[in-house]
Amino acid sequence: MFSQLPNCITSPSWWQLLGWIADPIGFQQKYSQKYGDIFSMQLSGLGSYVIISRPQAIQEIFSQDSKFDIGRGNKIAEPLIGRNSIMLIDGARHRRERKLLMPPFMEKGYRFMLNKSA
Repeated sequence: MFSQLPNCITSPSWWQLLGWIADPIGFQQKYSQKYGDIFSMQLSGLGSYVIISRPQAIQEIFSQDSKFDIGRGNKIAEPLIGRNSIMLIDGARHRRERKLLMPPFMEKGYRFMLNKSA
């Protein structure tokens, strides 16, 4: 399956994992320069991931009412963000939770919070 992914990093998966852990931003910058805006990495014991560094492509992906499992892809972050994080859930539950969280992040919500704290 890994061979079907775009622009696969050719170094061993354990080496990719060490590089990602040691310096995730430097890792992404290094391979973005080598492979372009989209490349694939395989992290030993964690699986394969496609990295997209072009903001327009990322926005398009996240603005779609997609049917793929974004939460499953974020599973690596579960120890840091918790099992019930909105980043780890998909489908109707994700949309419901996102709707509940959106008002504070809208401009009116920020103004309300600023006025209340002043």
